[in-house]
Amino acid sequence: MEKIGIVIYSSGGNYRVSFDSEVFNVKPMGIFRKNNEKILVGDMVVFEVNEGDELNVITKLLKRSNEFVRPNISNVDNAIITTSITEPKLNDYYLDKLITIFQMKNVEPIILFTKSDLGISEESQEIINEYINAGYKVIISGDSLSEDTLNQLKQWTENKLSVITGQTGVGKSTFINKLTNLNLKTGEISKALGRGKHTTRHSEVFELFPNSLVIDTPGFSSLNLEKRDFELLPHNFFNFGDLFSGCRFNDCRHINETGCNIIPNSSKRTLKNYWKLMTKSE
Repeated sequence: MEKIGIVIYSSGGNYRVSFDSEVFNVKPMGIFRKNNEKILVGDMVVFEVNEGDELNVITKLLKRSNEFVRPNISNVDNAIITTSITEPKLNDYYLDKLITIFQMKNVEPIILFTKSDLGISEESQEIINEYINAGYKVIISGDSLSEDTLNQLKQWTENKLSVITGQTGVGKSTFINKLTNLNLKTGEISKALGRGKHTTRHSEVFELFPNSLVIDTPGFSSLNLEKRDFELLPHNFFNFGDLFSGCRFNDCRHINETGCNIIPNSSKRTLKNYWKLMTKSE
């Protein structure tokens, strides 16, 4: 009997597919290996359910809406980007970089600021306000989560596949633990390095809320823009895409062009991060 399900686990050649709240252990047909075609967490696949001890088999891979190489995941709708306000210090350049990469993949960012219970400096609050005023979906989290925060997150992630990511030590796994009973291992902050240790070893899909799936995954800290992304960068950095139509030239790079609409309507912080990312992409 054939079914269509979502790949929720992949590690060492072992795969699990979810269908109608039931989980199946599966293996891909040999043709996938022959064609050098990988099955990724997030993939929608057709699989054949076998009786007895015979392992269920993936027979067809459905078209992906997007995919990532590091980590190997696909069909992501939302990216819950986790960044701490303090311990470690808010890294807005890294945040802007991830927002840009996800927007290039047509993935909507949800920005999760953690550790608000440790205090929010005036500088950090100004940065947070920039994201809110730019129209991004923002959550501010401390020791506990309010009912309003939970309801907002449910609304944003309903019937979607989200990925939760961020630098190590910013409270990613701790946040997931607040929402579920998974009791994921959490790492202590390294006082010497100002960052944590990696605690997530593979990609796996969990049910965050009813009808809301989230991928817990390692690896995005090593994600970089490629040179081929250079032309997309001026359209996808921060909220530049919304302002781009006001630029005088269609190929404006927002560096020193006459009639640029981005430069006079952006903060020094935003432009500094943009030019830094632009330089790394050239």
